[in-house]
Amino acid sequence: DYIRHFIPVKSGGKLDYFLLTHYHEDHMGSVSKTKSDKGDFYDMSMSEVASAFHIKTFIDRDYPSFDTPTELDMDNNKMRNYKKFLEWTKTANGTKVERFVVGSDNQFILNFEATRYPDFSIRNIAANGQVWTGNGLEYSSEIPPRESFASLSADALPPENILSCVFMIIQNKRLLSVWQGSLLLYKELTINVK
Repeated sequence: DYIRHFIPVKSGGKLDYFLLTHYHEDHMGSVSKTKSDKGDFYDMSMSEVASAFHIKTFIDRDYPSFDTPTELDMDNNKMRNYKKFLEWTKTANGTKVERFVVGSDNQFILNFEATRYPDFSIRNIAANGQVWTGNGLEYSSEIPPRESFASLSADALPPENILSCVFMIIQNKRLLSVWQGSLLLYKELTINVK
């Protein structure tokens, strides 16, 4: 109901984008014990949203490899179920699934009344330990290379929260907000946007 309240009527009940910032249950939902009647996966919050609204583009922090070292077990039942859900929505709904691109300012574009907001943009700042340098799509890696994690225990791996997608929303060269997972980091700052 919350989404229905804000979604433009002209959209026809479609969501242009769904961003999964990271893989904690408070963001992706827990897996229910109920097998979906839509596909070969168990219901979870995301599948319920995808059933209620056609999602045009689903953006994930680590798709399709899911290989960034993290404290989470990426081969657990929840992640296997999530991957089945992604395959289902691609096939059943024609949803495009993409990896979050650090540095991009065109992965998310306005599709509704864009001409009213010509200076609006969303800049992808960080994900998976990669942080945008401020130049094109260049980034620096803030976590060691994957190979260095091979012999470490799970508790020595990067916490999932620091691997979250971080993005900023800009309008009229004003930084409206910066988001990391569910945490609003900054609000209403003036910046020099190139």
